[in-house]
This record gives sequence, structure tokens and C-alpha cells, in this order.
Amino acid sequence: AHYQLALFFSKVWTCQRDESKTREKLSDAFLHYSSAHKYFSQSPPGNEATFVILCLDLSNLYSAVVAGDKQEECVAKALHRCLEAADAFSFEAIDAAHERNSIAHSDWFEKMSTLASSVED
Repeated sequence: AHYQLALFFSKVWTCQRDESKTREKLSDAFLHYSSAHKYFSQSPPGNEATFVILCLDLSNLYSAVVAGDKQEECVAKALHRCLEAADAFSFEAIDAAHERNSIAHSDWFEKMSTLASSVED
């Protein structure tokens, strides 16, 4: 639920007419992304693709709000979120996908191969 709310607030923060509403929606987006990130970073195997997409979405949000004296901090956080996605491509994640079953493994491998190109970009 937090991930869905984060996606919603990350879309509507740019549509606000006054600065206080913009800050409120942006704050809500970061709050829900943080909750979703906490859950998916500790979630059971099989959620690696969701974790990668979540990291990329959060990285994009940090990149979108780069402003003023916080520019360096936002860029660093965006890069950090991208680097966290690497955990989903670890040998442990691949082994866990293989152990679940061979059909799921091929689906998992296909999803992760597609996501790997997005992370590289």
C-alpha cells in the first residue's frame, strides 16, 4: 500500500499550485517511499523485481527535486538508491530464484535481465 501511495504522491506533487501543498505532497511521497523501501529491502525472496523498480522510482524522485544547496545531497541519495538495487542481482538472489523452481527462475531471470538494463542507464 505504501508503494502505491508513494507513486500517487510522486505524481501529484508537481501539480500543486501553492508551495506549501507542493512540499506536503512531496513529503508524503518520500514518507511512503521510505516505508515501502524498508519493507521490500527486508522482504522474502521473490520480490527482487519490485525492489529494483522501487529503487529506480525513488532515485528518480530524488533527481527530480534537486534544488539549490541540497543539489549534491539529492544527487548522492539518487545514486545510492540505484546502487542499492544491485543487491537484487546478487548470487544469493539468483540461487534463491533457482531453488523456488525452474519455471519461476526463467521468469525471474527474464524480468531481472530487463531491469538490469534500466539500472545501467
